[in-house]
Amino acid sequence: MLVSSTLTLGQITFILRAAIQILGFGGLFLIGYIILANSPRTASIKTHDVVNRAVSKSTFTKSSLFWALAALRGKTGDPRTPARLVVAIVLSVMYGAFVSLSDVGFLGFHACEVAGPSSFDRPSSVNTRDQAYNATVNATIAGNKLTSIPAYRCSSSTYTRFGENVTEHVCDSWQNSTYADAEFFSNLNSTDSDVLMPRQLRHYEQSRSQIIDFNTFYMGPGVHRVEQPTVQNGIAVFPHEQGVRAVFGVPILQPQRSVTLDKAMALEIDMGCTKLGIYADTSLDSISGGTDFFATNGSWRSFVGPSYMEDILSKAADDIRDLFRPIFNDSSLDSNGFLYGINASSFQESTAANVMVVYPPIEIDSALDKLDWIKGNCTASLRSRLNLPNDEDSSAVHFCNMLGLGGTILADGGVYVGMSRMVCASATQVNMVSAVISTNTDGSLNPLNFTRLPSDLNHVRADFFDVRSVNNGEDMAYVNYIPYDRFTLSDNPEGQTSHFISQEEDFSSIRTQGTGSGGGSVMIRVGSLMIDDGGHLSGEPATAALGLLKEGNDPIGFNVSLVPKWGGELGASYIINSLAYTGWAAENRPAFVVRSTGGKLATCYIPPYALGFLPLIVAAIFVAVWVLFLFLTSRIVGMKNLEYLYGGMTPFWGVISPHTTAQDTILGWENNPKPHLQLLVQGQPLLAGDETAARYIHSGSPVEKY
Repeated sequence: MLVSSTLTLGQITFILRAAIQILGFGGLFLIGYIILANSPRTASIKTHDVVNRAVSKSTFTKSSLFWALAALRGKTGDPRTPARLVVAIVLSVMYGAFVSLSDVGFLGFHACEVAGPSSFDRPSSVNTRDQAYNATVNATIAGNKLTSIPAYRCSSSTYTRFGENVTEHVCDSWQNSTYADAEFFSNLNSTDSDVLMPRQLRHYEQSRSQIIDFNTFYMGPGVHRVEQPTVQNGIAVFPHEQGVRAVFGVPILQPQRSVTLDKAMALEIDMGCTKLGIYADTSLDSISGGTDFFATNGSWRSFVGPSYMEDILSKAADDIRDLFRPIFNDSSLDSNGFLYGINASSFQESTAANVMVVYPPIEIDSALDKLDWIKGNCTASLRSRLNLPNDEDSSAVHFCNMLGLGGTILADGGVYVGMSRMVCASATQVNMVSAVISTNTDGSLNPLNFTRLPSDLNHVRADFFDVRSVNNGEDMAYVNYIPYDRFTLSDNPEGQTSHFISQEEDFSSIRTQGTGSGGGSVMIRVGSLMIDDGGHLSGEPATAALGLLKEGNDPIGFNVSLVPKWGGELGASYIINSLAYTGWAAENRPAFVVRSTGGKLATCYIPPYALGFLPLIVAAIFVAVWVLFLFLTSRIVGMKNLEYLYGGMTPFWGVISPHTTAQDTILGWENNPKPHLQLLVQGQPLLAGDETAARYIHSGSPVEKY
């Protein structure tokens, strides 16, 4: 239960203790009036003594308890003991106990964290025109003016044949402006891939810019994989065990914040792998060649990935095993069910844990062509499973590839470098989702919580090409740049929740040329990189480290789950290093609510401990009501005088000395026959006048108490 989000625990404790002290002292003060109001006119010395002690606060608790017990037994010696006086005396005693008991109530207070105030935000936390400008500029190469960078958009295209073997997707009507034109991006829907833009964007200077004007930009991963969920440039990426998900249009989130994005565009790339049961190793302590192994039994056929890939990859695994089978000696079968290679292994050795593309050995006739045929069959089966058309103009690459998981292994007391081959596949989908993105106390992202929404997907491809005259004007050459791809999602309650798309070969870590507009050209290539269909990762210094796993030189098990996870991290790096959310589009998005999930210090309370306060509160209310009753019945009249008379020994002056005034009376303690106060007459010598009463009485007879 929240008590306060503004006051500290110490402040609340101070306020409550001050209130309790007011209730305590105020209550006892009012109880004194109640006692005086109920004191009898005629009473025994015992009763007068109790009243005297109550008013003077002298040893009241103990004597009052004894008197209350005597009153209950009818042994006070009074002609009649008023019941209200007994209740008032008992209440006075218990009130102090209730004040002490209230300390138990403080045990329920504890410091806690609560949600702070909500706020409104937009993609990339762009909320002003200046922020929109800066976000757009930051995606370009420094020093370039936005007015010099053209921006393009196409809403429909027509597949056109220009001649033999020349076909193009021709945009029906290009819209063009520059990246300085905020209005050009203002009407884009959040589920339109044109709200994105390439990174490291600049205008491409070339001689034919009057005929075809375009940009150059970066397309590829960073130098490291993205291993944890990350928000960057308005894009949140979530690598997971079987691929990666990206949500577009995300604000910058502080620690312990949460935002719900309704009808957001999400890019999802699944990856699955099946082991082939074909291994290789070589000893680090020997100069002999390595050895290939072919498993014939056991649990080598392990699969990790989405279920819709399993049987397709299993078939591809069988085909690749049939391709490799001739290089193994039939007579080499050992007791563990392994066949050994006829020749030494030619796998690429590495002591560091890694994932890389692997190829069949050269001993297999037409090995690469046969492997391409197997990958093509795997791709065709997967495309059919995902209801992707096999268009005659499709330039889609393979969805399947053969990868190797390698590194240091320990076996039979030796240290080896080994590798396990596997066949992997990727599939890409663009969906409309409702996503909840939240952060922890350290600012890290929680796993994505999302729901796919029924919708329709529209894909527009427009080839971007130049037509040049060659051979002295006798022929025409078509020079193609990166095609323009645009994905848009629209609401449809009867639509599909998953929209798989074709994949294109990635361009890893290169600058390329094209319209430089929208994010579709990147979205369509991420899956290809995740299985490294183009074989780019191991051939370039900029991407060489991407294949290395965090296990490093430590021994590695051939766990197939490492590879789809690696692919998801690689895909996440590709997305956030190639794309950014356009600042102008972000500025025009409706603001969404960013909720705090904690992080603000507050004071909380455990409700059961409140029972410690209950007796005092009830008693205080009872006292207040009783005093109000006294006022209403006029029984409070005369109590100030009675209070004065009951203080100290005032009621007994007439008994002790009827002929002297109070201010002239001198009383001294005497021990004989019993300790008592004795009136000293004028002229009587003062014996041991500087001796204390307590010491004198202590030397005499014991004091008899009521």
